[in-house]
Amino acid sequence: MNLKYIVFILLSIANFYKTILCQKCPLLQTYHNPVVNLGFVVRNFLRIPKTNILVINTLYNDLQDSNIVYFNDLSSSSGEIINVVKPNYVIIDMQYNIYLELIMVTNYYSLVFADPYTLKAVYSVPIPQLQGLFLIEETNYIILTRFYNQLQIYDFMQQKPVLTMDNSKTLEKSPDGSKAYQYQSKIYTLKNGQKIILTTNDMGVIYWIIDVENLTYQFIGYIEQSKVKKQGDKFRQFQKHPTKDIFFFGGQNLEIIVVKLIDIQTNQFQTLDTMSLYDNQYTDPITNLYYTLVLGDNGQLNPILWAGDNYYVYSITLNESADDSSLKLGGFESYAVDTMYRWYVINETSMIYISSGDFVTIFNYQTNEFTKNLYFYGDLFCRRYMRQVEGSQDQYILLSGNQLLLYDKGNFGSPSLSQKSQFDENVRWRYGSFYQIKNQFDYYFVKVGADDENSKIYVFPIYPLGERGSVVDITDLYGLEWININSYLDPFYLGDTYWVAFAFPQKQNTEDYLFMLIDCTSSNERSYYLKSNKTSDSSIQTAFAVASLDNPNNLELIGVDNYGTIYAWDLGQDGFPFKFYINFSICQKSQIGDIFYFNETVSRLIISCSNSNVYSIDYTTGKFQNLVQLSQQPAALKAFSNHQLVAIGDFNTGVAYIFKFNPQTSNFDLFLNVQSSKIQDQIIHIEILKDNTIWVQFTFSNLFYSLNDCLEDSSLCTQCNQEYYFEASEQYDSNGVYGVGSVDYPFTTSNNFLTAMIKAQYYKQIVSGVSNMFVDILVKPHSILGLNPKFMNFDFNSIISLNFKSSIPGQYATLQYQNLLEFQNYNQVGFQDIIIYFGLDNENSNCGLYFANIENNVYINNIQLYLYTQTSAPKSCQSIYSDSSILNVFNYSISNEDFSNHKSILTYFNVTNINFNNFSLTDCILGDSFSILTQESDLKVLASNITLSNNICSSNSDDPDNDEKISALFSSGNFNVNNMTVNNNTFCKKIIFSCVSSLDQTNQVFSFQDLNVYDNYFQAKTEYLFFDALYSMRVNPNHELHLDVIQFKNNSLLTKNNNDLIGASYFQTMKIATISASNTMLINHFDIKLGLFQNANNFTISFNALMTMITQLKYLISRQTDVSS
Repeated sequence: MNLKYIVFILLSIANFYKTILCQKCPLLQTYHNPVVNLGFVVRNFLRIPKTNILVINTLYNDLQDSNIVYFNDLSSSSGEIINVVKPNYVIIDMQYNIYLELIMVTNYYSLVFADPYTLKAVYSVPIPQLQGLFLIEETNYIILTRFYNQLQIYDFMQQKPVLTMDNSKTLEKSPDGSKAYQYQSKIYTLKNGQKIILTTNDMGVIYWIIDVENLTYQFIGYIEQSKVKKQGDKFRQFQKHPTKDIFFFGGQNLEIIVVKLIDIQTNQFQTLDTMSLYDNQYTDPITNLYYTLVLGDNGQLNPILWAGDNYYVYSITLNESADDSSLKLGGFESYAVDTMYRWYVINETSMIYISSGDFVTIFNYQTNEFTKNLYFYGDLFCRRYMRQVEGSQDQYILLSGNQLLLYDKGNFGSPSLSQKSQFDENVRWRYGSFYQIKNQFDYYFVKVGADDENSKIYVFPIYPLGERGSVVDITDLYGLEWININSYLDPFYLGDTYWVAFAFPQKQNTEDYLFMLIDCTSSNERSYYLKSNKTSDSSIQTAFAVASLDNPNNLELIGVDNYGTIYAWDLGQDGFPFKFYINFSICQKSQIGDIFYFNETVSRLIISCSNSNVYSIDYTTGKFQNLVQLSQQPAALKAFSNHQLVAIGDFNTGVAYIFKFNPQTSNFDLFLNVQSSKIQDQIIHIEILKDNTIWVQFTFSNLFYSLNDCLEDSSLCTQCNQEYYFEASEQYDSNGVYGVGSVDYPFTTSNNFLTAMIKAQYYKQIVSGVSNMFVDILVKPHSILGLNPKFMNFDFNSIISLNFKSSIPGQYATLQYQNLLEFQNYNQVGFQDIIIYFGLDNENSNCGLYFANIENNVYINNIQLYLYTQTSAPKSCQSIYSDSSILNVFNYSISNEDFSNHKSILTYFNVTNINFNNFSLTDCILGDSFSILTQESDLKVLASNITLSNNICSSNSDDPDNDEKISALFSSGNFNVNNMTVNNNTFCKKIIFSCVSSLDQTNQVFSFQDLNVYDNYFQAKTEYLFFDALYSMRVNPNHELHLDVIQFKNNSLLTKNNNDLIGASYFQTMKIATISASNTMLINHFDIKLGLFQNANNFTISFNALMTMITQLKYLISRQTDVSS
């Protein structure tokens, strides 16, 4: 076998199995708060249908001119965020369009249709004074609510307004003559089938009768009962009963009104009931209404009207008759919850999503329980910690103000069940105010006291929760204030004492010491003034000090002054004597540092500098390494000696740099970068948890990333795959979740393909250095995954290597698609053990697979392509188009297909190579133009294990008009074929292999090995049947043809008309320089020669001993006649 062929096969197989065996990506989780310090609040929500994605829109509330949008994974109980986008347009209102698979957005001046992956505007329409939108289901129409007097019906397929509804001449005037501002419109279908649109404005609720089919309307006017009591009252909220022509209105003074429609044309409504919650004691307006059925304790479904104001949710019981005759408001209960905007109800759940400004409140109206989303407790400055005790639930330790709360891991949004007793004073609102004490489990250190107050230290254990710990007033005891002490401290426990060392960046010349080491828990003065052996200590300002406690035989306190000098004191001896100092003057005015320790021989000070460089320095020898330059000095810098890692957070850019110590070079190598999402967020601290998860803490988010699988090799973090399992039952669980994508809980909808791709995109955004994300879509064999054409191509295709596989190797899984399935600009695409059923929009539509600009190969292994739409003429979907994409096809078997009207199975454009292994075509009908492989560019085919068996001609081959049509089954610039069987076929006007020759081709090597061709009929229209390579345009012969172990047996020519030839050859070449044939066998052939080889420089052939004498003589005669050179 050709060496190049062997190498190519091995590389292709290796790449194919690399995609299969690629390690699973580490777990990545992020949790966010709204960016409240910049004025962003939660505005509204949108669930993308049949997915686990809840889009949460936050708005800059003051100017309403910018948004930050979060994609929440509903399958995560803790509020995990899987994407963050800052769109370049404003979002005021939004709704999902299932027909376009786009998010429709309105702001006050335009209508935007946005891509659900990225929120990039696909197109936008300028519409001034636009308040909101409402999709009319089962139509192409949207209701657009304008500021005043008008609604527009917009056809989103035609992309234009088709009806303007105007009441400016007929709407009842406001008492002062001003225009009534419109807020919201909804369309309802009445029991008689008519449709009405309700619009609420400053004065009440108006309605319009509309014929959606004919696009005609009639404006009726205000519903009398809905009018506000006086001008200036809050506008009315409205809600229709789901099955009856009954409407609820909410307004000022917590008023609820229930009316029944009597006559739509004459504007007759009957009041069924009215009630003011708390009997007009409060003037608050009702801002939300929602009718639903709630399962009661008696097992019955009870009707409840949920109402809300800005501070409470009310459940109002309803007493309604079976018909429309009666509905009364009963008693109510209230639940405290802040509400800023319109509620959002997820239909699959009993959850109401409520904007509470700084976070999302989720109210379960079935259990009356509240949780939070887009939320974690804490202030903007405090570090966060994790309490980890074997056998117990991990707990977040979060501090804000004077309250420390504990949350179970994974439950940021659930109420805290554990909390410390409140401190008497608030933690300082500065970075570096909360610390876990080094060398002592469960003890913490807090700075207390504002700049104009006494400075205090709180030291306390987490448990018992009631223990308050100790308080030391460092102002009273030592005359110290936090504003004069370095920001970042390193409290530690040693010798039954809790210590902290203070540095003094602005120290005056009066203090004859460098650092001060104090007992954090002693209410009596107990301190050490740390001096060096210099005489200039009093004039030296100091930066920070850290304890080096990893080596019990060398306990040290390492201090740094503002000029870069590093000092060491011995913590293992009484009195903490001074040891040495070393100059490091290139690093001045440092703010933070830490000690890295390795194997008793390596101690490094990791230190930041005023020029934003971070260095690793051997403070015993002075050797140093520049690790990274940041945008400014960090708040997060920590050494993790047990992991041989150092983590440094760039405060402004949000990039966390992870370095790993290399014992061979005694230097640090950049191990990994992780970063905040697309919004700028400041890194305030970094921790590594016991399970090797790195926890990067930002001001408004938390990032958890497992290093467990890539601690030894960081490439396993950046070259990995994500697996998502699918079993498309369309079912959701009790939490409204459509699976989680795991092997045990697969996604149950096809639309969650969007969820999978968004997660892959987010991983690439967060983990730097990922140029290729392998995403495996694993489908359960007994289910069908319907791929949505609108979700298949997105603007980050180039980083995705997408593979569709059966979840059980060797068993087919099924995909379903409409028309041609296209993959463009992906990094890589693969199929394994997959059947695809195609539907067609019409009989002229194409089906099959199309690959364009796939950077790193297409791999197809064991695939079937079928048409499930009936057509008037035979049509096959066995078509694979490859444009600028190298294709590798393995185990492709086609049987019982009618190719009467089919042109080609494999078609290539701008491709140089194809690897074609284990292909069979059996029991098929072959049309006159049918080909297995067609090239539109110079292509090299590497094929092995090919079987063509029991195929016949189509009936149209006898058509005289088609008599001149001749096609090659394989058409290419070069062939290297190994192990091919062709038997029991009837070929009409077919050539097996045809070389597409050109002058540009040089040194081509054609190879056929292990061919077995027997019991076939050929209708010959050309003098060659199996292979031709004609280079008549060349001046001199070139190229090579090698045949080895080829057998032709019992094949015959078939004549259907007088134009058919009665004699032919298997091979015909012209100006092929070198031809060799070994182990050649022709048996029982009387009308077919081996070949016509013209203008060859070198020709050798050897026959098998079993070859018949007559065939050998016929060959010799042919050779002497035809081979002139």
